[in-house]
Amino acid sequence: MNDSTNDGPASPSSSATGAENESAPACQITIPDAVFPKRNVFSSWYTRKVTKTVNIDGRLPNALFTLPTHLIRAVVRTAAIDGAARREFHAICRKFLLAEEDGRCSVQTFVNDGTTMALDCGRLFSSGNNSFGQCGVVSEEDEVTGPRHVRLPPVLRLWCDTCGYLALSTRGMYAWGSNNRGRLGLGDVGGHIVVPSRVPVPGDGINVNAMPTAVFIRTTSGWYGCGDNSRGQLGIGSTRAVTTPTPIPGSEGVTRWRTTGFVTFSFAVSGLKATGGNRLGQCGVGREDVVISTLSPVTLPDDFKGRVDRILTNHDSSFFLSGRRCFGCGCNEYGELGVGSDTKEVRTPLEVRVPVDDVMSWCGQTVIRSGGALFCCGDNSMTQIHSDGTDDITSPVPIDLPGPVVAVAVIGDNIFVQLKDGAWVGRGGAMVTVFETQASRHSDLGRLPGWTKSSVFDRAFALEAGARVMTLPEPVGSTEALRGWHGRCAAI
Repeated sequence: MNDSTNDGPASPSSSATGAENESAPACQITIPDAVFPKRNVFSSWYTRKVTKTVNIDGRLPNALFTLPTHLIRAVVRTAAIDGAARREFHAICRKFLLAEEDGRCSVQTFVNDGTTMALDCGRLFSSGNNSFGQCGVVSEEDEVTGPRHVRLPPVLRLWCDTCGYLALSTRGMYAWGSNNRGRLGLGDVGGHIVVPSRVPVPGDGINVNAMPTAVFIRTTSGWYGCGDNSRGQLGIGSTRAVTTPTPIPGSEGVTRWRTTGFVTFSFAVSGLKATGGNRLGQCGVGREDVVISTLSPVTLPDDFKGRVDRILTNHDSSFFLSGRRCFGCGCNEYGELGVGSDTKEVRTPLEVRVPVDDVMSWCGQTVIRSGGALFCCGDNSMTQIHSDGTDDITSPVPIDLPGPVVAVAVIGDNIFVQLKDGAWVGRGGAMVTVFETQASRHSDLGRLPGWTKSSVFDRAFALEAGARVMTLPEPVGSTEALRGWHGRCAAI
């Protein structure tokens, strides 16, 4: 079907005019105009193939074997040929075999929430979970079986978050899938987009930061945002609804974004900026405003503000990390920021008083991993942190672990740790549904007398109950303490 050299087996006839078999029914196959790569799929310039018509007289013409490699690979993928059928398929010609083998090495695969996307020579194929239309094909099924071609111009890059997809193609930006709060920028406030639709962005697309409730798109004209803006978290200067890409003032030099809860942070060489809900000071900009609707500098020390590499939040507070240095701001009602202050709202970030490798904060308690130890601060009303009787601990103190642990979780007024053998133990409030008989014996005290086994609590239970779980890269704790804990547990 093109004029390239035939490297496959010749057909019985070298002509496609039907001269040798006049009784065979004649037909025509017309290849419509299409855009194909001139050099490679990620080349910035493309050439248009001329429409080609081949007359078939009942026999396969030589031209069939000279299909472009990317078309052969598309045929192989959509046919889902495997096993014995693959060996038979390869018998067609050597070019099919080489094209298919080359495709298996160069295809980029993306898997998100049960949906699989495969990018092959600019063509996108999907299969799997389609509950939000994220496969991008016309189907009412919640599960799409077999690779299906997503009909788009040649795709250059693909982004996804929470079942919503955006693709940069040679003809602009397209989006489909979950349109939570209008984040796909298609003019709708919600619902599912089952067919890829063009996103109206000015200029040429360059990059995308996709998040559960908002999307930030960088083009040659600058940064644009769309999605949830109820607290001004898009930084456009207002709290109005945004369902189409809208320019973000002051976003020059921004390299990436992070939206969590109702706060958005922008990263740039010049420093960190924030916009969004600031009721408790979680934006860290040092202002009393409940809502920050434009990008404002986070008030970090000069030697720190341009070096932030991670931001961890719990909706009411924020932690900024660079190396092992960490600053916190926001809600500090129980001292959970670990900055040594009993101020209930910290609007200017203060430094946490221990080196921090990882941090997790929830329900008024904060767990910090520092080297081979775990520290905790915040609510201690149920002695879940320390047994000294202090209700609020404002500076991190070591947790006296029952032994080597591989994970730690925070929920309500309890702290749970997972031992190396997989068992979970906890302390704090005596929740009968979690600790069963051990808790019922101490329900009159409202708290447990130490680490107590739980046959109910596990990771699945934690996620269902809304707990926060931190997985440790290596076990933390001592074997001697574990032996002592086993003795105490037997005496309960």
